[in-house]
Amino acid sequence: MQTAITSMLWNSTNSCYCVGIQIDGGRMEGLKLWYPDVMANLMAVAWLPASPRNRALFDRLRKEFGHDIPKSVGSQVDLERLIWWGWAANGAGDRTLLARVCVLLSQFETVNAQGLDCGNLGHVARLTARS
Repeated sequence: MQTAITSMLWNSTNSCYCVGIQIDGGRMEGLKLWYPDVMANLMAVAWLPASPRNRALFDRLRKEFGHDIPKSVGSQVDLERLIWWGWAANGAGDRTLLARVCVLLSQFETVNAQGLDCGNLGHVARLTARS
């Protein structure tokens, strides 16, 4: 699967990962919207082995979309965005951003706990343990 992601989903024209490939061969590509474009590319940087290509992609994502990194955790959306930025920072070796995200994640109690996704709690615990 890792080989398929890095070879079949990499879009060398746009220097980012495609979100998917349709059954008819159509490629879901672009880097405009948080979901699925930016989030999927952050996930690739987070989970694939570190590489110069993924580090360059992470740097590009920070440059183009870093202004959207939440400055506090005021909602479930903020929490989820911070989680994916944190994992990508970890994968790219950006310890400064990872530390900043972890400080914010440690303050997630400000989010209404009702309906809080338990998967997100696991991400928060694992990420904050890394800082």
